[in-house]
Amino acid sequence: MNTAMKRVTAFLGSSLIAGMVIVAPVYLPAFIIEEFDDGRFTVFVPSAPTPISGSVYILTPDRVHPVDVPFTNAIKVLSRWGSGSKELAAAMKHEKAA
Repeated sequence: MNTAMKRVTAFLGSSLIAGMVIVAPVYLPAFIIEEFDDGRFTVFVPSAPTPISGSVYILTPDRVHPVDVPFTNAIKVLSRWGSGSKELAAAMKHEKAA
């Protein structure tokens, strides 16, 4: 993990959760930053192949799907221009079926 990502991880700690976010008809790899009292989420959608930059969105729960994928695996997908995304998608399907 590069120095910038180590800083992000140190700052956010264990609250960073990998997720898939629905924006229009697509799914985007994202990280859940926080959950509001009303159920909405703040999510960070990183850029690829440099996941230290990106966009922040506030979304309703129906548009956010947490996945059980380690943070480092999600970062690898982004830094490899999306290669390995099927692991994220498979984790989302498993999550929805549970």
